[in-house]
Amino acid sequence: MYRPAAWTTAAFVVASAGCASMKAKHAREEYLQSRLDPLRYRQPLDEIWPELQKVLAANRYPLMGRDAEAVGEEHIILYSLFSPAKETQPDGSGGKVLETGWRNDSTRIRAQATPDESGTRVVLTLLKEDPTEHGHDARERKPAVDLELQLAKKLDPEAAADIEAGLQAVKPD
Repeated sequence: MYRPAAWTTAAFVVASAGCASMKAKHAREEYLQSRLDPLRYRQPLDEIWPELQKVLAANRYPLMGRDAEAVGEEHIILYSLFSPAKETQPDGSGGKVLETGWRNDSTRIRAQATPDESGTRVVLTLLKEDPTEHGHDARERKPAVDLELQLAKKLDPEAAADIEAGLQAVKPD
């Protein structure tokens, strides 16, 4: 085989594998979002919030103020001056909201829990900073479905198991 043809063939194989991998990841995220969006927790908000803080801390998202203290982390005043993190506050609709600081991979999380007639909905949004525009807030925002699934495992293990069981059937388009 001609050397340039071999390189072209190898590049095509690698690109095809990468494309298939991206499709599989996208299909997985869409499935998880479709199953997690309608999920409501029966526990009161005051029981849900500490579990949420623990999930964020376990995944190394920096928490601020009382949120950091709630998970046994030290609140560093200097850090709070330069961090976009916001400690827990009311969201105006009977719920709570917080934002973490930046993690080493240039991501942070916005967490919001809102009670409604069927329970409490928790929405975790992944915010990704654009490395070419340092200092600007997140340009990319998407559901943090893996973190939401971790939280579901703690708060509603049965629902989480059903969701995970369905992952086996997810096929990319």
